[in-house]
Amino acid sequence: MRKPALVAALATTAFALTACTTASQDVEASADPSASTSAAAGFDLAAIEVNEEAAALLPADIVESGVLRVGMETTYAPAEFLDADGQTPIGYDVDLSNAIAASLGLEAEVSTAAFDSIIPGIGSKYDAGISSFTITPERLEVVDMTQYFTAGSSLAVQTGNPAGIDTANLCGTTIAVQTGTIQESEAGEMSAACEADGADAIEVLSLRLERRCRDQRGRWQGRRALC
Repeated sequence: MRKPALVAALATTAFALTACTTASQDVEASADPSASTSAAAGFDLAAIEVNEEAAALLPADIVESGVLRVGMETTYAPAEFLDADGQTPIGYDVDLSNAIAASLGLEAEVSTAAFDSIIPGIGSKYDAGISSFTITPERLEVVDMTQYFTAGSSLAVQTGNPAGIDTANLCGTTIAVQTGTIQESEAGEMSAACEADGADAIEVLSLRLERRCRDQRGRWQGRRALC
């Protein structure tokens, strides 16, 4: 069994609590399908020197394979999403994966995965998970995590907030969150607090983001969990 070289290089970041769009929708709606590719083309791996001290710490089987396997949930633009072909992962987390691999004398192999399956797969299916994770004490019990930027959470509502959603009091509302995220946990905690105070619970809808994929002829296929 391969031992993880980088158990997890992850972020303190955010997922909107409601109404997320998929990266495939964003790319499909673009007037210029080559725009995302051209933006990513400016990243120069050749300028990265191998960190010999870090590379010396790699397990022998990873060195032999020459590959750093990275699990990533590719629906979260601009961090990690799929290019116009519906198959190629791009985004700054993909760039980061390539840079880390290059600094270790390896090539990154980024695989699309369900968000809540990445951490359990580190050490067996993946060598690292880079997918906009929030660092939590519970996650630190099973993986090592590195923070490289800080962000917060947002709540998305209908234009004009016709329902009068008050972020200070979400009791009795319905909130959609992505499965396995910190927002899912926090929404559950808020709901429990509502009930403890005698108010209506929050209805928490936990959802897995989906994307559309292109077949080998470039045709858009039906929605599916993984491409």
